[in-house]
Amino acid sequence: MIYKLITSLFLIISLLSSNLLAESTNGLKVGFIIPLSGEFAYIGEAMRKGIELNKSKLKEKNIKILIEDDGSVDTKVTLTAFRKLINIDKVDLVFVTGINSMPAITPIANKQKIPVISIWDNNRSIKTMGEYGLSMGYENEIDAEKLAVFSALSLKIKNLSIISAHDEWSSIMHKAFKDKYLSLGGLIDIEESVDLSEDDFKILISKIKARDSQAIFFPLYSKSIVNLIRKAREMNYKGELITGEGLFDQEIKDLGDLAKGIYSQRILVKNKKFTDKYYKNYSKDADSNITYAAMGYDALSIIKLVDLNKNLLKELKKVKLRGVTGEIILDKSKDTKKTLSLIRIKEDGKILELH
Repeated sequence: MIYKLITSLFLIISLLSSNLLAESTNGLKVGFIIPLSGEFAYIGEAMRKGIELNKSKLKEKNIKILIEDDGSVDTKVTLTAFRKLINIDKVDLVFVTGINSMPAITPIANKQKIPVISIWDNNRSIKTMGEYGLSMGYENEIDAEKLAVFSALSLKIKNLSIISAHDEWSSIMHKAFKDKYLSLGGLIDIEESVDLSEDDFKILISKIKARDSQAIFFPLYSKSIVNLIRKAREMNYKGELITGEGLFDQEIKDLGDLAKGIYSQRILVKNKKFTDKYYKNYSKDADSNITYAAMGYDALSIIKLVDLNKNLLKELKKVKLRGVTGEIILDKSKDTKKTLSLIRIKEDGKILELH
């Protein structure tokens, strides 16, 4: 009797051990660090909705999703969340919002061999952050160069000023735009960098007006972008206002008529199958949120392509996907040319796609 009991217990333990082993071998824990609090919480919430829309078949593949807050792209908050995910939750893969998060966490990711994927941004600096730092995002330098070409050749702007921020993305956009614009024969009158919280642009706009700059290129976001536009309009600056992707719908709404005529960049989602699915589930959402939801949706599409029985990094590098947000190639030796659309703000905050 005792022998049979011991044998039964042994079998049960063996089966449990086998199941646990199968989970650790074939399963996958995926972490997302996105803005769930603060200024950009609505972006993270939209990303989360996109993730939810694409969760089918995750359970049967034993894929678990864990979501942490980055405090609206705060580096310290992101780093804390990353350490929790890899040291406590033992995730195999992490997605982060964009370039601002990558420099702090990729050294740890490379040391512990945890792939980290930037959702929003892709650029030349990411390509130097070790083999475990990857991106599914838009090419920052190419987007900046497109704006420079448009400014010089389409708008015929001979001289302009640049106002950027003390920020990773903004600095990349500043340099790429400047280099391309100068190569096309343009002249730069004034270059300045400000804090993202800057609220006093009076002296700077006065200097730019005194130099007769035909345009201002300002790759800003957060409070600084709204404050600069307000002051430029208030001081009756007549030149063109050109920015990157940091002019979100909320800022356009806050600016009202002051936003009219500004050139900007945007992710435009044109995949009807996805948009129909999104509005079926979230019919009351603002139209702009679909952009961020599409990013979360595409992130899960990447995971579904991975063979969980093979080396994760090698599998990720093989990913080639025509996603809702465009072409996604995680192999850093290849260039996706995934770029944003150029738009102009019209009346009532409506946008006109230029190319």
